[in-house]
Amino acid sequence: MVDAWGNLVFPDLSESFYKTILKDKLPVTVGDAIFRKESNFVPANLKNHSRFWELEILKDHPHKRTLLSWINGIHIEDFLNSFTTGEYQGIRLNSFYPEKQEFQNYVPPEFEEFMDSTVNDWVALGMLLPWDSVRKPTDPFIPVVVSPLGVEPKKPRALWDGRYVNEFCRDIPFSMDNAARVAEVA
Repeated sequence: MVDAWGNLVFPDLSESFYKTILKDKLPVTVGDAIFRKESNFVPANLKNHSRFWELEILKDHPHKRTLLSWINGIHIEDFLNSFTTGEYQGIRLNSFYPEKQEFQNYVPPEFEEFMDSTVNDWVALGMLLPWDSVRKPTDPFIPVVVSPLGVEPKKPRALWDGRYVNEFCRDIPFSMDNAARVAEVA
């Protein structure tokens, strides 16, 4: 069935049921939880439901404006240092934005097939898109930064290495104590 916001859900629950849960702060167990079909997953889909987040989920949240702005799209400048100087793997850093860099993947030969399969899965899920399909006319032919992929061989698990870009980002402390409070935000 399709819910009031156009999502396929099981079991079929009405909008009034959602509102009752939120309004009355009812306890919800795993047995009550609504799980979408994996095949219906759409990356970056929150913005399509921002009205529901605004009116229901974040209705009285103290950081409602900030969280809604993130749902509708972030501005990278909000997370960058005012200026970055230093060095990263022999590359001199002296700018506000990351400068043009293209890093090579580090995937051992025995994991190349695993990584190819993983990347194909990411493309199929819409997590990765071809640059030509998202590039704006004013964007460069090649992205400014091409971050490398790697493999954690003991798992195995695919890795995206964003350390170069991270050099330009503000240090925003995070602790697992905050992770337990995700329910307050959602």
